Amino acid sequence: MMSAWDRGRKTSIIKISIIPNPNNGLFVIAHADNKLLNSITMHRIDGMLVQKLKITDINKEINLRDTNNGVYYIQFIYDDGSKRLIKMVLTN
Repeated sequence: MMSAWDRGRKTSIIKISIIPNPNNGLFVIAHADNKLLNSITMHRIDGMLVQKLKITDINKEINLRDTNNGVYYIQFIYDDGSKRLIKMVLTN
C-alpha cells in the first residue's frame, strides 16, 4: 500500500477512479488497492443523497442513466470504514 506524510501523520492513498469521467450514467470503478469496497453513495453538489449502492463486484458496469445531468460527488466506502470522495460529471 502506498503512503504519504500529511502534517507528520502517515495516511493511506487509496487508488480509485471512475471511468469514464465525465460519463453518460454508465461507468466502471477502477480500483487498484487491496482494500475491500463495501458501497458507494452519490450526492448532488448541494449534499443531497441521490443513490446508495452496495458493491459486490468492482468490475461491473454501474448504470445511473436515469439520473439528471450535473456534477455529483461519489463517496466510496470501504469495509474498514475508510472513505474516498471523487467528483463525477454526468452528461446524458
